[in-house]
Amino acid sequence: MEKPAMMALAAVFLYALQNVLLEQKFRGVNTLSLMMVMYGVVWVLSLITGSLRTPTGFPLGDAWPTAILAGTILFVGNYLMTGSYTNGGTVFTITMITVSMPVIASAVRYLWVGGLPTGQQMVGYLLAIASVYLIVTGRPKPV
Repeated sequence: MEKPAMMALAAVFLYALQNVLLEQKFRGVNTLSLMMVMYGVVWVLSLITGSLRTPTGFPLGDAWPTAILAGTILFVGNYLMTGSYTNGGTVFTITMITVSMPVIASAVRYLWVGGLPTGQQMVGYLLAIASVYLIVTGRPKPV
């Protein structure tokens, strides 16, 4: 397996663990306060690993506005994801909704870059959206 795939797989495992922690331990906690603690940990770990001290680690030149935009999108996305748990969401429902991310990302990419998805991709998108809908609205019985 190539390094990017291994890194993505490890990230998925860690995000799954994070989702369970958020569901089990932080229901009713103020979302912004929790985010401040989590981002504080990210900042400290970034300093420890040296990623902020490496000259190539910083965006250069005209990459700054895009990096700021990406950071803003990341914060808002993380805030909403964390808030979905602090407001009582369940791992089952929330993670099933996030399964639609590849479909949405692909659609955004086509809008950004141009072009149209193939018929086969469109069928895949519809099946993915339908499966998420069916699973999320099936409402599992509480354990």
